[in-house]
Amino acid sequence: MIKEAIIGHVTVRAFSRISNRDVIAKLLFTARMYRLGVLIALDYLRNGLSMKECMFRIKQFVPNQKYAHACYERAREMYQSARRLGKEVRQLRQWLMFESIGDRLDKGNRNIRLSSPSEVEVVVFTRNYTIERIKIPIKPLKTHKEVIEELYELGYNKLFGYNARCIIRDYSRNKALVEFQFIAPMEIYLKHRRIYVKPKGINIAGIDWNSDRANLVIVSPTGELLDHKTWWFPEVTSHGYPRNARRTKQSQILSEIMDYCYHHGCRVVVFEDPDAIKTRRFTNNSTANRKIARWTKREASQIFILKALRYGLEPVFVNPSYTSKLAELIAKDMGLDRHTCSAYILALEYLGLKPKETYQNLKRH
Repeated sequence: MIKEAIIGHVTVRAFSRISNRDVIAKLLFTARMYRLGVLIALDYLRNGLSMKECMFRIKQFVPNQKYAHACYERAREMYQSARRLGKEVRQLRQWLMFESIGDRLDKGNRNIRLSSPSEVEVVVFTRNYTIERIKIPIKPLKTHKEVIEELYELGYNKLFGYNARCIIRDYSRNKALVEFQFIAPMEIYLKHRRIYVKPKGINIAGIDWNSDRANLVIVSPTGELLDHKTWWFPEVTSHGYPRNARRTKQSQILSEIMDYCYHHGCRVVVFEDPDAIKTRRFTNNSTANRKIARWTKREASQIFILKALRYGLEPVFVNPSYTSKLAELIAKDMGLDRHTCSAYILALEYLGLKPKETYQNLKRH
């Protein structure tokens, strides 16, 4: 099955290093109150309470309409996701964060508002359950600075409401590292971050992404194999490799792939559909288990869409079922490895040549 890869928004980030004990204490207390609100909402959702009843009971513990609403929406999303997978949300991770849903009439966001491109105004709870509004200086990421500036302008003029999140990444008694995330529409992000507007050619690229390598195949519109290339990054699966460094490496590799595709005349880039990926089972091999635990295909799919759009390419998802088995059959005849053949099959599937149907028919006979 082929489907268009769509992403409607992008998370842009800014950071702040806080050394004020009082501000740190209030942010921590607000984050713990928010987590309590999510736990309460999950409990009521399991019991089948309506949104109105849930909101009424959450607000008894989280005395702020916007934060209470965010608690309910977060819990509802987690509950529905768990039900789709046939599981239950048994416990909540010990994250320290809180978020607020945007509103155009509240200058973008009532509780976590950009008061300037370099400052955030945050509503926090105190120990006696009163509400205060504090201002925190922020430093946006270099690549997100222009996007945050536009979000501020739109919010200040009451033209757009943006969701915002505050995450306490690290803290001690005297200092804390706090991350602020703002949800920006894709149109605004691409307005400032697009590299190319249109593709240079009409070829099709297929990508097979694995935990330690990425295989690229470029085919013509008739299915002729034109080029192939492999990127290796085995260090990201090594023991102790930082998670943030892994994501950065992943992003760099996808940028290189999209740049290669653009300059080799590609119009469409095909990736494996993350919704069709099966859950991996752990084995007796510790190295294999580490690769499974850090398997980044689902994470990479989001970055894939973003990078493809920045380079003016069309991202497409294809169901990867049977590609590995078919690739093993044809790899020796083509003189390629099975991962490169998998990428080739994905590209052919997009072109409607249906190689997987041929394999299934052969299997029946």
